[in-house]
Amino acid sequence: MYYTDNNMEQEREKLFNEVWEEPLTTVAKRYGVSDNGLRKRCIKLQIPLPPNGYWAKLKAGKTVPEKPSLLPLVNDRILGKYRNLEQLLNIETLDKINESFNDNKDIDMSQFLKPDVREKLDNWIKSICVKKSNYNKNNPLIIEYQNEMKYRKARDDEHQFRDIFRYSYSISIISSRNKIEYRENKPVLDICVSQHHIERALAIVAVLIELVEELGGRVYVQQENKDNTIIKLYDHSFSFKLREIMQKRRSLLSTDQNNYSAFRPLYEKIPSGIFEIEISDIDNYWNKSTTMNSCKFEDTNNHLLENQFSSILNFLMKEAIRLEIQKIEIEKLNEEKMIEERNIREMEKRRINRKKVFDNIETQMEKWNKSKELLLFADELEGVILDFSDDLSRKLISDYASLVRKKAESINPIEDIINEVKGILDENE
Repeated sequence: MYYTDNNMEQEREKLFNEVWEEPLTTVAKRYGVSDNGLRKRCIKLQIPLPPNGYWAKLKAGKTVPEKPSLLPLVNDRILGKYRNLEQLLNIETLDKINESFNDNKDIDMSQFLKPDVREKLDNWIKSICVKKSNYNKNNPLIIEYQNEMKYRKARDDEHQFRDIFRYSYSISIISSRNKIEYRENKPVLDICVSQHHIERALAIVAVLIELVEELGGRVYVQQENKDNTIIKLYDHSFSFKLREIMQKRRSLLSTDQNNYSAFRPLYEKIPSGIFEIEISDIDNYWNKSTTMNSCKFEDTNNHLLENQFSSILNFLMKEAIRLEIQKIEIEKLNEEKMIEERNIREMEKRRINRKKVFDNIETQMEKWNKSKELLLFADELEGVILDFSDDLSRKLISDYASLVRKKAESINPIEDIINEVKGILDENE
Protein backbone atom coordinates (compact mmCIF):
# COMPACT_ATOMS: atom_id res chain seq x y z
CA MET A 1 0.00 0.00 0.00
CA TYR A 2 1.82 3.11 -1.25
CA TYR A 3 0.84 6.77 -1.33
CA THR A 4 1.81 9.62 -3.65
CA ASP A 5 1.80 13.32 -2.88
CA ASN A 6 -1.29 13.86 -5.04
CA ASN A 7 -3.59 11.44 -3.27
CA MET A 8 -2.00 11.42 0.22
CA GLU A 9 -4.84 13.21 2.02
CA GLN A 10 -7.50 11.27 0.13
CA GLU A 11 -5.91 7.95 1.00
CA ARG A 12 -5.35 9.04 4.63
CA GLU A 13 -9.03 9.85 5.01
CA LYS A 14 -10.03 6.56 3.37
CA LEU A 15 -7.76 4.51 5.64
CA PHE A 16 -8.83 6.54 8.70
CA ASN A 17 -12.50 5.72 8.07
CA GLU A 18 -11.73 2.04 7.47
CA VAL A 19 -9.79 1.45 10.70
CA TRP A 20 -12.62 3.04 12.69
CA GLU A 21 -15.30 0.99 10.92
CA GLU A 22 -13.64 -2.44 11.19
CA PRO A 23 -10.90 -4.06 13.30
CA LEU A 24 -7.34 -3.49 12.15
CA THR A 25 -6.85 -7.18 11.36
CA THR A 26 -9.82 -7.15 8.98
CA VAL A 27 -8.62 -4.05 7.15
CA ALA A 28 -5.05 -5.39 6.96
CA LYS A 29 -6.25 -8.67 5.46
CA ARG A 30 -8.13 -6.77 2.77
CA TYR A 31 -4.95 -4.94 1.78
CA GLY A 32 -2.82 -8.09 1.96
CA VAL A 33 -0.54 -6.84 4.74
CA SER A 34 -0.02 -7.75 8.40
CA ASP A 35 -1.93 -5.89 11.08
CA ASN A 36 1.37 -4.75 12.58
CA GLY A 37 2.47 -3.40 9.21
CA LEU A 38 -0.81 -1.52 8.80
CA ARG A 39 -0.50 -0.15 12.34
CA LYS A 40 2.97 1.22 11.58
CA ARG A 41 1.66 2.76 8.37
CA CYS A 42 -1.16 4.49 10.25
CA ILE A 43 1.27 5.84 12.82
CA LYS A 44 3.53 7.15 10.08
CA LEU A 45 0.55 8.84 8.39
CA GLN A 46 -0.53 10.25 11.78
CA ILE A 47 -3.87 8.40 11.69
CA PRO A 48 -5.39 7.93 15.19
CA LEU A 49 -6.33 4.30 15.92
CA PRO A 50 -9.06 2.88 18.18
CA PRO A 51 -7.67 2.14 21.68
CA ASN A 52 -7.02 -1.40 22.90
CA GLY A 53 -10.23 -3.29 23.66
CA TYR A 54 -12.32 -0.90 21.56
CA TRP A 55 -13.99 -3.57 19.38
CA ALA A 56 -14.61 -5.95 22.29
CA LYS A 57 -16.34 -3.21 24.28
CA LEU A 58 -18.33 -2.15 21.22
CA LYS A 59 -19.48 -5.73 20.65
CA ALA A 60 -20.48 -6.03 24.31
CA GLY A 61 -22.52 -2.85 24.11
CA LYS A 62 -20.25 -0.89 26.42
CA THR A 63 -19.34 2.76 26.08
CA VAL A 64 -16.38 3.42 23.80
CA PRO A 65 -14.50 6.61 22.90
CA GLU A 66 -15.97 8.63 20.08
CA LYS A 67 -14.28 8.63 16.70
CA PRO A 68 -11.84 11.57 16.70
CA SER A 69 -11.29 14.03 13.89
CA LEU A 70 -8.49 13.43 11.42
CA LEU A 71 -6.06 16.29 11.89
CA PRO A 72 -4.05 17.61 8.92
CA LEU A 73 -0.78 15.84 8.24
CA VAL A 74 2.09 17.77 9.78
CA ASN A 75 5.78 17.71 8.93
CA ASP A 76 8.23 15.32 10.56
CA ARG A 77 8.53 15.77 14.29
CA ILE A 78 11.36 17.89 15.61
CA LEU A 79 13.10 15.18 17.64
CA GLY A 80 10.78 12.21 17.13
CA LYS A 81 13.20 10.56 14.70
CA TYR A 82 15.79 10.21 17.47
CA ARG A 83 14.93 6.93 19.15
CA ASN A 84 17.87 6.68 21.55
CA LEU A 85 20.04 8.94 23.64
CA GLU A 86 23.21 8.26 21.66
CA GLN A 87 21.68 9.98 18.64
CA LEU A 88 20.95 13.11 20.66
CA LEU A 89 24.06 13.53 22.79
CA ASN A 90 27.43 14.89 21.89
CA ILE A 91 29.73 11.93 22.53
CA GLU A 92 32.59 14.22 23.54
CA THR A 93 30.58 15.54 26.49
CA LEU A 94 29.56 12.18 28.00
CA ASP A 95 32.38 12.29 30.56
CA LYS A 96 31.29 15.79 31.61
CA ILE A 97 27.72 14.57 32.03
CA ASN A 98 28.84 11.71 34.26
CA GLU A 99 31.08 14.05 36.26
CA SER A 100 28.23 16.53 36.70
CA PHE A 101 25.91 13.80 37.96
CA ASN A 102 28.54 12.60 40.42
CA ASP A 103 28.98 16.16 41.71
CA ASN A 104 25.19 16.54 42.09
CA LYS A 105 25.20 19.62 39.92
CA ASP A 106 22.06 21.14 38.48
CA ILE A 107 22.56 20.25 34.83
CA ASP A 108 21.25 22.03 31.77
CA MET A 109 21.02 19.10 29.37
CA SER A 110 20.96 21.33 26.28
CA GLN A 111 24.70 21.97 26.66
CA PHE A 112 25.39 18.26 26.12
CA LEU A 113 23.27 17.89 22.97
CA LYS A 114 24.63 17.80 19.47
CA PRO A 115 24.82 21.33 17.99
CA ASP A 116 22.11 20.77 15.36
CA VAL A 117 19.82 19.08 17.90
CA ARG A 118 20.35 21.87 20.42
CA GLU A 119 19.47 24.55 17.88
CA LYS A 120 16.32 22.72 16.80
CA LEU A 121 15.32 22.12 20.41
CA ASP A 122 15.83 25.77 21.42
CA ASN A 123 13.83 27.12 18.49
CA TRP A 124 11.13 24.56 19.05
CA ILE A 125 10.75 25.32 22.76
CA LYS A 126 10.56 29.06 22.06
CA SER A 127 7.66 28.43 19.68
CA ILE A 128 5.60 26.52 22.29
CA CYS A 129 2.36 28.28 23.10
CA VAL A 130 -0.39 27.01 25.39
CA LYS A 131 -3.87 28.40 25.13
CA LYS A 132 -7.18 26.99 26.28
CA SER A 133 -8.65 27.35 22.82
CA ASN A 134 -5.95 25.78 20.65
CA TYR A 135 -4.94 22.54 22.36
CA ASN A 136 -5.57 19.16 20.72
CA LYS A 137 -8.97 18.18 22.11
CA ASN A 138 -8.98 15.03 19.95
CA ASN A 139 -6.15 13.42 21.83
CA PRO A 140 -7.49 9.99 22.95
CA LEU A 141 -6.20 10.47 26.51
CA ILE A 142 -7.95 13.84 26.77
CA ILE A 143 -11.19 12.41 25.37
CA GLU A 144 -11.09 9.44 27.76
CA TYR A 145 -10.47 11.78 30.69
CA GLN A 146 -13.42 14.03 29.79
CA ASN A 147 -15.76 11.08 29.23
CA GLU A 148 -14.72 9.45 32.49
CA MET A 149 -15.16 12.65 34.53
CA LYS A 150 -18.58 13.17 32.97
CA TYR A 151 -19.56 9.60 33.86
CA ARG A 152 -18.23 9.86 37.43
CA LYS A 153 -20.24 13.01 38.10
CA ALA A 154 -23.45 11.49 36.70
CA ARG A 155 -22.84 8.22 38.57
CA ASP A 156 -22.12 9.92 41.90
CA ASP A 157 -25.19 12.15 41.55
CA GLU A 158 -27.45 9.18 40.91
CA HIS A 159 -25.84 6.71 43.32
CA GLN A 160 -25.38 9.05 46.27
CA PHE A 161 -26.38 6.48 48.89
CA ARG A 162 -24.67 3.42 47.45
CA ASP A 163 -21.97 3.33 50.13
CA ILE A 164 -24.56 3.57 52.88
CA PHE A 165 -26.71 0.71 51.51
CA ARG A 166 -23.84 -1.28 50.04
CA TYR A 167 -24.67 -4.45 52.02
CA SER A 168 -28.42 -4.01 51.87
CA TYR A 169 -30.66 -6.24 49.75
CA SER A 170 -32.53 -3.15 48.58
CA ILE A 171 -29.46 -1.83 46.74
CA SER A 172 -30.10 -4.25 43.85
CA ILE A 173 -33.69 -3.01 43.55
CA ILE A 174 -32.61 0.63 43.65
CA SER A 175 -29.84 0.01 41.11
CA SER A 176 -32.26 -1.58 38.65
CA ARG A 177 -34.22 1.68 38.53
CA ASN A 178 -31.21 3.91 37.92
CA LYS A 179 -30.52 5.31 34.47
CA ILE A 180 -26.74 5.33 35.01
CA GLU A 181 -25.16 1.91 35.49
CA TYR A 182 -22.79 1.82 38.45
CA ARG A 183 -19.17 0.77 37.85
CA GLU A 184 -15.81 1.41 39.47
CA ASN A 185 -13.60 4.23 38.25
CA LYS A 186 -11.71 3.66 35.03
CA PRO A 187 -8.12 4.97 35.35
CA VAL A 188 -7.47 8.13 33.34
CA LEU A 189 -4.95 10.98 33.35
CA ASP A 190 -3.88 11.97 36.86
CA ILE A 191 -5.39 15.46 36.88
CA CYS A 192 -6.97 16.90 40.01
CA VAL A 193 -8.22 20.47 39.56
CA SER A 194 -11.46 22.33 40.12
CA GLN A 195 -14.02 22.37 37.32
CA HIS A 196 -13.45 26.09 36.84
CA HIS A 197 -9.84 25.47 35.78
CA ILE A 198 -10.21 22.15 33.96
CA GLU A 199 -9.77 23.64 30.46
CA ARG A 200 -6.43 25.14 31.39
CA ALA A 201 -5.28 21.86 32.94
CA LEU A 202 -6.25 19.87 29.83
CA ALA A 203 -4.46 22.37 27.61
CA ILE A 204 -1.25 22.00 29.62
CA VAL A 205 -1.39 18.20 29.62
CA ALA A 206 -2.27 18.01 25.91
CA VAL A 207 0.72 20.18 25.01
CA LEU A 208 2.99 18.13 27.28
CA ILE A 209 1.86 14.94 25.53
CA GLU A 210 2.73 16.46 22.16
CA LEU A 211 6.12 17.64 23.43
CA VAL A 212 7.00 14.20 24.80
CA GLU A 213 6.02 12.65 21.47
CA GLU A 214 8.21 15.20 19.72
CA LEU A 215 11.11 13.91 21.81
CA GLY A 216 10.39 10.37 20.64
CA GLY A 217 8.54 9.31 23.80
CA ARG A 218 4.93 8.59 24.64
CA VAL A 219 2.35 9.21 27.35
CA TYR A 220 -0.12 6.55 28.50
CA VAL A 221 -2.31 5.43 31.38
CA GLN A 222 -1.73 2.11 33.13
CA GLN A 223 -4.76 -0.08 33.84
CA GLU A 224 -4.60 0.19 37.62
CA ASN A 225 -7.18 0.92 40.28
CA LYS A 226 -6.38 4.62 40.39
CA ASP A 227 -5.76 7.49 37.98
CA ASN A 228 -2.19 7.69 36.71
CA THR A 229 -0.11 9.19 33.94
CA ILE A 230 3.10 7.54 32.70
CA ILE A 231 5.68 9.31 30.56
CA LYS A 232 7.97 6.93 28.65
CA LEU A 233 11.09 8.63 27.34
CA TYR A 234 14.09 6.76 25.92
CA ASP A 235 13.18 3.50 27.68
CA HIS A 236 12.72 5.19 31.05
CA SER A 237 9.41 5.80 32.82
CA PHE A 238 8.18 8.74 34.86
CA SER A 239 4.96 9.35 36.76
CA PHE A 240 3.14 12.64 36.16
CA LYS A 241 0.63 14.46 38.36
CA LEU A 242 -1.14 17.76 37.86
CA ARG A 243 -2.73 19.25 40.97
CA GLU A 244 -4.45 22.46 41.93
CA ILE A 245 -3.10 23.65 45.24
CA MET A 246 -5.75 24.03 47.91
CA GLN A 247 -5.58 27.04 50.19
CA LYS A 248 -6.98 27.48 53.69
CA ARG A 249 -9.42 30.23 54.47
CA ARG A 250 -11.37 30.98 57.58
CA SER A 251 -14.59 28.99 57.56
CA LEU A 252 -17.80 30.92 57.00
CA LEU A 253 -19.30 29.00 59.90
CA SER A 254 -16.80 30.57 62.26
CA THR A 255 -18.18 34.02 61.45
CA ASP A 256 -21.73 33.02 62.24
CA GLN A 257 -22.26 34.53 65.70
CA ASN A 258 -25.66 32.82 66.10
CA ASN A 259 -24.28 29.30 65.61
CA TYR A 260 -21.77 28.34 68.26
CA SER A 261 -20.36 24.84 68.16
CA ALA A 262 -17.21 23.44 69.67
CA PHE A 263 -16.86 21.12 66.69
CA ARG A 264 -17.26 23.61 63.83
CA PRO A 265 -14.20 23.89 61.54
CA LEU A 266 -12.24 27.10 61.82
CA TYR A 267 -10.80 26.75 58.32
CA GLU A 268 -11.83 25.21 55.05
CA LYS A 269 -9.81 24.37 51.93
CA ILE A 270 -10.71 26.02 48.63
CA PRO A 271 -9.15 25.79 45.14
CA SER A 272 -6.48 28.43 44.66
CA GLY A 273 -6.16 28.38 40.86
CA ILE A 274 -2.44 27.68 41.35
CA PHE A 275 -1.26 24.57 39.52
CA GLU A 276 1.52 22.20 40.50
CA ILE A 277 3.12 19.49 38.36
CA GLU A 278 5.07 16.65 39.98
CA ILE A 279 7.24 14.31 37.90
CA SER A 280 8.96 11.32 39.50
CA ASP A 281 11.22 8.52 38.29
CA ILE A 282 9.67 5.07 38.28
CA ASP A 283 12.05 2.36 39.52
CA ASN A 284 13.03 -0.03 36.76
CA TYR A 285 14.19 -3.62 37.12
CA TRP A 286 17.87 -2.61 37.12
CA ASN A 287 17.80 0.11 39.78
CA LYS A 288 15.61 -1.28 42.55
CA SER A 289 18.05 -0.06 45.20
CA THR A 290 18.20 3.53 43.99
CA THR A 291 16.14 6.39 45.35
CA MET A 292 13.50 7.84 43.08
CA ASN A 293 14.06 11.44 42.05
CA SER A 294 11.16 13.82 41.70
CA CYS A 295 10.68 17.45 40.79
CA LYS A 296 7.81 19.88 41.26
CA PHE A 297 6.90 22.78 39.00
CA GLU A 298 4.50 25.39 40.35
CA ASP A 299 2.71 28.48 39.10
CA THR A 300 4.24 31.74 40.23
CA ASN A 301 3.08 35.30 39.68
CA ASN A 302 5.57 35.88 36.87
CA HIS A 303 6.10 32.33 35.66
CA LEU A 304 3.05 30.16 34.94
CA LEU A 305 3.38 26.47 34.09
CA GLU A 306 2.66 27.33 30.45
CA ASN A 307 6.06 29.07 30.40
CA GLN A 308 7.98 26.31 32.20
CA PHE A 309 7.96 23.58 29.57
CA SER A 310 11.65 24.10 28.84
CA SER A 311 12.42 23.31 32.52
CA ILE A 312 10.08 20.32 32.48
CA LEU A 313 11.65 18.88 29.34
CA ASN A 314 15.14 19.54 30.69
CA PHE A 315 14.27 17.57 33.85
CA LEU A 316 12.85 14.67 31.83
CA MET A 317 15.88 14.48 29.56
CA LYS A 318 18.30 14.92 32.45
CA GLU A 319 16.67 12.12 34.42
CA ALA A 320 16.46 9.86 31.37
CA ILE A 321 20.20 10.32 30.79
CA ARG A 322 20.98 9.88 34.49
CA LEU A 323 18.97 6.67 34.58
CA GLU A 324 20.64 5.49 31.38
CA ILE A 325 24.08 6.09 32.88
CA GLN A 326 23.01 4.25 36.04
CA LYS A 327 21.73 1.41 33.91
CA ILE A 328 25.00 1.19 32.00
CA GLU A 329 27.04 1.28 35.22
CA ILE A 330 24.91 -1.39 36.89
CA GLU A 331 25.04 -3.59 33.78
CA LYS A 332 28.83 -3.13 33.76
CA LEU A 333 29.06 -4.10 37.43
CA ASN A 334 26.83 -7.11 36.82
CA GLU A 335 29.00 -8.13 33.88
CA GLU A 336 32.15 -7.78 35.98
CA LYS A 337 30.50 -9.81 38.72
CA MET A 338 29.54 -12.52 36.23
CA ILE A 339 33.12 -12.63 34.90
CA GLU A 340 34.48 -12.86 38.45
CA GLU A 341 32.04 -15.65 39.34
CA ARG A 342 32.93 -17.48 36.11
CA ASN A 343 36.66 -17.19 36.92
CA ILE A 344 36.01 -18.55 40.40
CA ARG A 345 34.09 -21.50 38.94
CA GLU A 346 36.89 -22.20 36.45
CA MET A 347 39.53 -22.01 39.19
CA GLU A 348 37.51 -24.42 41.29
CA LYS A 349 37.12 -26.72 38.30
CA ARG A 350 40.90 -26.67 37.69
CA ARG A 351 41.55 -27.35 41.36
CA ILE A 352 39.19 -30.34 41.31
CA ASN A 353 40.74 -31.71 38.10
CA ARG A 354 44.29 -31.31 39.46
CA LYS A 355 43.30 -33.05 42.67
CA LYS A 356 41.67 -35.83 40.64
CA VAL A 357 44.89 -36.35 38.66
CA PHE A 358 46.96 -36.18 41.83
CA ASP A 359 44.78 -38.70 43.67
CA ASN A 360 44.81 -41.04 40.65
CA ILE A 361 48.59 -41.38 40.43
CA GLU A 362 48.77 -44.58 42.54
CA THR A 363 46.01 -46.18 40.49
CA GLN A 364 47.75 -45.35 37.22
CA MET A 365 51.03 -46.69 38.61
CA GLU A 366 49.36 -49.96 39.57
CA LYS A 367 47.89 -50.24 36.07
CA TRP A 368 51.32 -49.46 34.55
CA ASN A 369 53.06 -52.17 36.62
CA LYS A 370 50.29 -54.65 35.90
CA SER A 371 50.58 -53.94 32.17
CA LYS A 372 54.36 -54.51 32.26
CA GLU A 373 53.91 -57.77 34.20
CA LEU A 374 51.40 -59.02 31.63
CA LEU A 375 53.75 -58.17 28.76
CA LEU A 376 56.56 -59.99 30.50
CA PHE A 377 54.26 -62.96 31.06
CA ALA A 378 53.33 -62.95 27.33
CA ASP A 379 57.06 -62.93 26.39
CA GLU A 380 57.72 -65.93 28.63
CA LEU A 381 54.76 -67.81 27.15
CA GLU A 382 56.02 -67.23 23.64
CA GLY A 383 59.48 -68.43 24.77
CA VAL A 384 58.20 -71.88 25.74
CA ILE A 385 56.18 -72.49 22.57
CA LEU A 386 59.09 -74.36 20.92
CA ASP A 387 59.22 -76.77 23.88
CA PHE A 388 56.03 -78.39 22.62
CA SER A 389 56.32 -80.97 19.85
CA ASP A 390 52.73 -81.03 18.65
CA ASP A 391 51.38 -78.18 16.54
CA LEU A 392 48.06 -77.92 18.43
CA SER A 393 49.75 -77.15 21.74
CA ARG A 394 52.02 -74.52 20.15
CA LYS A 395 48.97 -72.84 18.55
CA LEU A 396 47.02 -72.78 21.81
CA ILE A 397 49.92 -71.28 23.74
CA SER A 398 50.44 -68.67 21.01
CA ASP A 399 46.76 -67.70 21.08
CA TYR A 400 46.81 -67.37 24.84
CA ALA A 401 49.93 -65.15 24.72
CA SER A 402 48.08 -62.85 22.25
CA LEU A 403 45.19 -62.54 24.69
CA VAL A 404 47.64 -61.64 27.47
CA ARG A 405 49.15 -58.87 25.28
CA LYS A 406 45.65 -57.50 24.55
CA LYS A 407 44.91 -57.53 28.26
CA ALA A 408 48.16 -55.64 28.93
CA GLU A 409 47.28 -53.10 26.23
CA SER A 410 43.74 -52.56 27.62
CA ILE A 411 44.98 -51.65 31.11
CA ASN A 412 47.95 -49.58 29.92
CA PRO A 413 47.27 -46.14 31.52
CA ILE A 414 49.49 -44.08 29.22
CA GLU A 415 46.60 -42.70 27.09
CA ASP A 416 44.60 -41.80 30.20
CA ILE A 417 47.65 -40.04 31.67
CA ILE A 418 48.17 -38.03 28.48
CA ASN A 419 44.52 -36.95 28.38
CA GLU A 420 44.45 -35.98 32.07
CA VAL A 421 47.62 -33.88 31.84
CA LYS A 422 46.47 -32.35 28.56
CA GLY A 423 43.18 -31.32 30.24
CA ILE A 424 45.10 -29.45 32.92
CA LEU A 425 47.29 -27.71 30.37
CA ASP A 426 44.23 -26.64 28.31
CA GLU A 427 42.66 -25.09 31.40
CA ASN A 428 45.82 -23.07 32.07
CA GLU A 429 45.74 -21.75 28.54
